[in-house]
Amino acid sequence: MSDEAFGRELECWLTAREPGSAVTELLTEAAAQSDSPLYLRTGVQIAAGISGDTDEAWREALAMPEVRPYAAAELNRRAGRDFWDNPLPGLEPIHCDSAVMASHGIIAAYEGSKDPAEVARAVREEASRTSEAAMFGEMWRSRHQVAYQALAVIGQHHPDKKTAKAARAALHKASSARLPTAPHGPLQPSARSRRAPPAREKRFPGPRGAWPASRQLSAAAARRRTSGQPAPSHRLPAAPSARPGNEPSARSRSGCGRCSASSRR
Repeated sequence: MSDEAFGRELECWLTAREPGSAVTELLTEAAAQSDSPLYLRTGVQIAAGISGDTDEAWREALAMPEVRPYAAAELNRRAGRDFWDNPLPGLEPIHCDSAVMASHGIIAAYEGSKDPAEVARAVREEASRTSEAAMFGEMWRSRHQVAYQALAVIGQHHPDKKTAKAARAALHKASSARLPTAPHGPLQPSARSRRAPPAREKRFPGPRGAWPASRQLSAAAARRRTSGQPAPSHRLPAAPSARPGNEPSARSRSGCGRCSASSRR
Protein backbone atom coordinates (compact mmCIF):
# COMPACT_ATOMS: atom_id res chain seq x y z
CA MET A 1 0.00 0.00 0.00
CA SER A 2 1.39 3.40 -0.96
CA ASP A 3 1.52 6.34 1.43
CA GLU A 4 -1.24 8.03 -0.54
CA ALA A 5 -3.48 4.96 -0.36
CA PHE A 6 -2.84 4.62 3.35
CA GLY A 7 -3.74 8.28 3.85
CA ARG A 8 -7.04 7.75 2.05
CA GLU A 9 -7.78 4.63 4.08
CA LEU A 10 -7.04 6.48 7.29
CA GLU A 11 -9.39 9.27 6.26
CA CYS A 12 -12.15 6.73 5.56
CA TRP A 13 -11.56 5.01 8.88
CA LEU A 14 -11.76 8.28 10.79
CA THR A 15 -14.84 9.44 8.88
CA ALA A 16 -16.70 6.27 9.88
CA ARG A 17 -16.19 6.94 13.61
CA GLU A 18 -16.93 9.61 16.14
CA PRO A 19 -13.70 11.40 17.11
CA GLY A 20 -13.81 10.17 20.70
CA SER A 21 -14.42 6.57 19.62
CA ALA A 22 -11.53 6.74 17.14
CA VAL A 23 -9.16 7.99 19.83
CA THR A 24 -10.29 5.31 22.28
CA GLU A 25 -9.88 2.54 19.71
CA LEU A 26 -6.42 3.71 18.64
CA LEU A 27 -5.12 4.14 22.19
CA THR A 28 -6.60 0.83 23.36
CA GLU A 29 -4.96 -1.03 20.48
CA ALA A 30 -1.65 0.79 20.99
CA ALA A 31 -1.70 -0.14 24.69
CA ALA A 32 -2.48 -3.77 23.87
CA GLN A 33 0.51 -3.94 21.51
CA SER A 34 2.87 -1.79 23.58
CA ASP A 35 5.72 -4.30 23.22
CA SER A 36 6.51 -2.32 20.05
CA PRO A 37 7.33 1.31 20.96
CA LEU A 38 7.05 2.26 17.27
CA TYR A 39 3.51 0.88 17.15
CA LEU A 40 2.59 2.56 20.44
CA ARG A 41 3.96 5.96 19.42
CA THR A 42 2.36 5.80 15.99
CA GLY A 43 -1.05 5.13 17.52
CA VAL A 44 -0.61 7.98 20.01
CA GLN A 45 0.49 10.39 17.26
CA ILE A 46 -2.49 9.58 15.06
CA ALA A 47 -4.87 9.89 18.03
CA ALA A 48 -3.37 13.24 19.03
CA GLY A 49 -4.04 14.60 15.53
CA ILE A 50 -7.76 13.80 15.60
CA SER A 51 -9.82 16.95 15.98
CA GLY A 52 -13.17 17.16 17.71
CA ASP A 53 -14.46 16.38 21.19
CA THR A 54 -11.86 13.86 22.35
CA ASP A 55 -10.88 15.09 25.82
CA GLU A 56 -12.96 12.43 27.57
CA ALA A 57 -11.29 9.68 25.53
CA TRP A 58 -7.87 10.95 26.59
CA ARG A 59 -8.99 11.11 30.24
CA GLU A 60 -10.21 7.51 30.05
CA ALA A 61 -6.83 6.50 28.64
CA LEU A 62 -5.21 7.55 31.93
CA ALA A 63 -6.43 4.19 33.28
CA MET A 64 -4.17 2.30 30.82
CA PRO A 65 -0.61 2.17 32.21
CA GLU A 66 0.95 1.73 28.77
CA VAL A 67 -0.38 5.03 27.41
CA ARG A 68 -1.04 6.94 30.65
CA PRO A 69 1.99 9.29 30.37
CA TYR A 70 1.08 10.15 26.77
CA ALA A 71 -2.53 10.81 27.74
CA ALA A 72 -1.43 13.05 30.62
CA ALA A 73 0.99 14.90 28.34
CA GLU A 74 -1.72 15.44 25.71
CA LEU A 75 -4.25 16.72 28.26
CA ASN A 76 -1.65 19.13 29.63
CA ARG A 77 -0.81 20.31 26.12
CA ARG A 78 -4.47 21.03 25.40
CA ALA A 79 -4.67 23.08 28.59
CA GLY A 80 -1.59 25.09 27.63
CA ARG A 81 0.55 23.42 30.28
CA ASP A 82 3.90 21.67 30.10
CA PHE A 83 3.78 18.06 31.23
CA TRP A 84 7.25 18.25 32.78
CA ASP A 85 7.49 21.79 34.14
CA ASN A 86 3.95 23.05 34.76
CA PRO A 87 1.45 20.16 34.78
CA LEU A 88 -2.18 20.31 35.83
CA PRO A 89 -3.03 18.87 39.26
CA GLY A 90 -3.60 15.14 38.88
CA LEU A 91 -1.77 15.06 35.54
CA GLU A 92 1.78 15.21 36.85
CA PRO A 93 4.44 12.82 35.57
CA ILE A 94 5.42 10.04 37.94
CA HIS A 95 9.05 9.27 38.66
CA CYS A 96 9.63 6.75 35.83
CA ASP A 97 7.71 8.50 33.03
CA SER A 98 10.78 10.32 31.76
CA ALA A 99 12.84 7.13 31.45
CA VAL A 100 10.01 5.13 29.87
CA MET A 101 9.02 7.77 27.31
CA ALA A 102 12.66 8.43 26.38
CA SER A 103 13.19 4.69 25.96
CA HIS A 104 10.15 4.44 23.70
CA GLY A 105 11.49 7.23 21.52
CA ILE A 106 14.94 5.67 21.18
CA ILE A 107 13.67 2.17 20.44
CA ALA A 108 11.11 3.52 17.96
CA ALA A 109 13.93 5.28 16.11
CA TYR A 110 15.82 1.99 15.93
CA GLU A 111 12.73 0.00 14.93
CA GLY A 112 11.94 2.47 12.19
CA SER A 113 15.31 2.77 10.52
CA LYS A 114 18.11 0.61 11.97
CA ASP A 115 20.20 3.69 11.19
CA PRO A 116 22.83 4.66 13.82
CA ALA A 117 22.33 8.32 12.91
CA GLU A 118 18.64 8.03 13.82
CA VAL A 119 19.53 6.42 17.15
CA ALA A 120 21.90 9.32 17.85
CA ARG A 121 19.23 11.85 16.90
CA ALA A 122 16.70 10.19 19.19
CA VAL A 123 19.16 10.17 22.10
CA ARG A 124 19.86 13.89 21.63
CA GLU A 125 16.16 14.68 21.41
CA GLU A 126 15.15 12.63 24.44
CA ALA A 127 18.01 14.03 26.54
CA SER A 128 17.27 17.64 25.59
CA ARG A 129 15.66 18.45 28.96
CA THR A 130 18.56 17.07 30.97
CA SER A 131 21.80 15.35 29.90
CA GLU A 132 22.63 11.99 28.41
CA ALA A 133 24.34 10.90 31.62
CA ALA A 134 21.31 11.85 33.72
CA MET A 135 18.95 10.13 31.27
CA PHE A 136 21.00 6.92 31.34
CA GLY A 137 20.91 7.05 35.14
CA GLU A 138 17.13 7.34 35.15
CA MET A 139 16.89 4.44 32.73
CA TRP A 140 18.95 1.92 34.64
CA ARG A 141 17.24 2.78 37.94
CA SER A 142 13.72 2.64 36.47
CA ARG A 143 13.31 -1.19 36.62
CA HIS A 144 11.53 -1.09 33.26
CA GLN A 145 12.59 -3.66 30.69
CA VAL A 146 11.97 -1.13 27.91
CA ALA A 147 14.60 1.13 29.49
CA TYR A 148 17.14 -1.70 29.65
CA GLN A 149 16.38 -2.53 26.03
CA ALA A 150 16.88 1.12 25.03
CA LEU A 151 20.28 1.14 26.77
CA ALA A 152 21.19 -2.04 24.88
CA VAL A 153 20.19 -0.41 21.58
CA ILE A 154 22.29 2.67 22.35
CA GLY A 155 25.22 0.53 23.48
CA GLN A 156 25.15 -1.44 20.24
CA HIS A 157 24.15 1.14 17.65
CA HIS A 158 25.07 4.68 18.75
CA PRO A 159 27.79 6.00 16.40
CA ASP A 160 29.62 7.88 19.17
CA LYS A 161 31.86 5.43 21.03
CA LYS A 162 31.75 7.37 24.32
CA THR A 163 27.96 7.51 24.34
CA ALA A 164 27.68 3.84 23.45
CA LYS A 165 30.13 2.95 26.22
CA ALA A 166 28.19 5.07 28.74
CA ALA A 167 24.97 3.25 27.83
CA ARG A 168 26.63 -0.14 28.26
CA ALA A 169 28.02 0.99 31.61
CA ALA A 170 24.53 2.04 32.74
CA LEU A 171 23.15 -1.34 31.71
CA HIS A 172 25.93 -3.05 33.65
CA LYS A 173 24.98 -1.03 36.74
CA ALA A 174 21.43 -2.36 36.51
CA SER A 175 22.83 -5.87 36.25
CA SER A 176 25.21 -5.38 39.18
CA ALA A 177 22.48 -3.88 41.35
CA ARG A 178 20.34 -7.00 40.73
CA LEU A 179 17.16 -4.99 40.37
CA PRO A 180 14.02 -7.13 40.01
CA THR A 181 13.90 -6.76 36.22
CA ALA A 182 17.58 -6.08 35.57
CA PRO A 183 18.95 -7.94 32.55
CA HIS A 184 22.04 -10.12 32.73
CA GLY A 185 24.30 -11.64 30.15
CA PRO A 186 25.79 -10.36 26.88
CA LEU A 187 24.21 -7.54 24.93
CA GLN A 188 24.51 -9.37 21.62
CA PRO A 189 21.57 -11.62 20.64
CA SER A 190 22.16 -15.32 20.93
CA ALA A 191 22.75 -17.52 17.88
CA ARG A 192 19.32 -19.00 18.37
CA SER A 193 17.64 -15.58 18.41
CA ARG A 194 19.49 -14.56 15.25
CA ARG A 195 18.03 -17.59 13.47
CA ALA A 196 14.50 -16.85 14.61
CA PRO A 197 12.04 -15.96 11.81
CA PRO A 198 10.98 -12.32 11.58
CA ALA A 199 7.96 -11.37 13.66
CA ARG A 200 4.75 -10.49 11.89
CA GLU A 201 4.27 -6.79 11.54
CA LYS A 202 1.81 -5.30 14.00
CA ARG A 203 -1.17 -3.61 12.45
CA PHE A 204 -3.68 -0.94 13.37
CA PRO A 205 -7.42 -1.64 13.26
CA GLY A 206 -8.72 -0.53 9.88
CA PRO A 207 -11.84 -0.51 7.71
CA ARG A 208 -10.85 -3.78 6.04
CA GLY A 209 -9.24 -5.40 9.06
CA ALA A 210 -5.89 -3.78 9.65
CA TRP A 211 -3.28 -1.18 8.64
CA PRO A 212 0.45 -1.86 8.77
CA ALA A 213 1.92 -0.14 11.81
CA SER A 214 4.97 0.87 9.81
CA ARG A 215 3.05 2.51 6.94
CA GLN A 216 3.74 6.22 6.69
CA LEU A 217 0.88 8.63 6.14
CA SER A 218 0.80 10.73 3.03
CA ALA A 219 2.09 14.27 3.47
CA ALA A 220 -1.41 15.75 3.31
CA ALA A 221 -2.87 13.25 5.76
CA ALA A 222 0.07 13.71 8.10
CA ARG A 223 -0.41 17.46 8.21
CA ARG A 224 -4.09 17.07 9.03
CA ARG A 225 -4.03 14.11 11.36
CA THR A 226 -0.76 13.60 13.16
CA SER A 227 2.24 15.43 14.48
CA GLY A 228 4.75 12.88 13.14
CA GLN A 229 5.21 10.04 10.71
CA PRO A 230 5.85 6.40 11.59
CA ALA A 231 8.67 4.61 9.86
CA PRO A 232 9.25 1.03 8.71
CA SER A 233 9.31 -1.58 11.45
CA HIS A 234 12.29 -3.82 12.25
CA ARG A 235 12.89 -6.42 14.93
CA LEU A 236 14.90 -5.41 17.97
CA PRO A 237 17.90 -7.39 19.14
CA ALA A 238 17.09 -10.12 21.62
CA ALA A 239 16.83 -8.93 25.22
CA PRO A 240 19.75 -9.90 27.46
CA SER A 241 19.09 -13.12 29.32
CA ALA A 242 18.56 -13.28 33.07
CA ARG A 243 20.65 -15.20 35.55
CA PRO A 244 18.92 -18.14 37.24
CA GLY A 245 17.19 -17.01 40.39
CA ASN A 246 16.81 -13.41 39.26
CA GLU A 247 13.92 -13.78 36.83
CA PRO A 248 11.37 -10.94 37.10
CA SER A 249 8.09 -11.68 38.75
CA ALA A 250 4.85 -11.32 36.81
CA ARG A 251 4.25 -8.05 38.63
CA SER A 252 7.70 -6.63 38.03
CA ARG A 253 7.91 -7.42 34.31
CA SER A 254 5.80 -4.36 33.48
CA GLY A 255 8.11 -2.01 35.40
CA CYS A 256 8.61 -0.58 38.83
CA GLY A 257 5.11 -1.31 40.15
CA ARG A 258 4.19 2.34 40.66
CA CYS A 259 3.02 2.84 37.09
CA SER A 260 0.02 0.54 37.43
CA ALA A 261 -0.83 1.97 40.83
CA SER A 262 -0.79 5.48 39.40
CA SER A 263 -3.15 4.44 36.60
CA ARG A 264 -5.64 2.98 39.07
CA ARG A 265 -5.92 6.19 41.02
